[in-house]
Amino acid sequence: MVQAFAFFRRYTHHPSTVMLVSFPGELLMRMLKMMILPLIISSLISGLSQLDAKQSGKMGSLAITYYVLTTVIAVITGIILVLTIHPGDPSIKQDLGEGTEGKKVSTLDTLLDLLRNMFPENIVAATFQQAQTKYITVRPKILKVNDTLHLEMLNNGTLDYVKAALEYNDGINVL
Repeated sequence: MVQAFAFFRRYTHHPSTVMLVSFPGELLMRMLKMMILPLIISSLISGLSQLDAKQSGKMGSLAITYYVLTTVIAVITGIILVLTIHPGDPSIKQDLGEGTEGKKVSTLDTLLDLLRNMFPENIVAATFQQAQTKYITVRPKILKVNDTLHLEMLNNGTLDYVKAALEYNDGINVL
């Protein structure tokens, strides 16, 4: 077993092969993350149910006070930011123009995104967001350039490579 691992370790693997091999582990981690919130809430409820009425009333009133206070602070911060930034201003939208970015779609990525959305990391976020694979162009860092050849390759963009990244888009997760 160790010899087989050492044998295959010498070769560089294609990023899609690495993604396919690591995908079951990614699904398992998403399922475990999905279970965290319900476990915490159920343990809090069972812990509060074991307290007597006076202590649980005190704790409940503190929780409600904390919730109302943080909500008021969030609303005030949101109103200040909306008045400052003016999001959705039509004049800004007209200045941007039409988008020219083409979207690269792969059947494999679509299938894997479908499975990822079946097992969301966060149950609440799954109701209004969905995971989608996006390709980003990455320019590698070159610490020391001694050759004009490397400099020309960098300027021509021949060292750039495309990397798949997961992003969350707003929209109903139908699954």
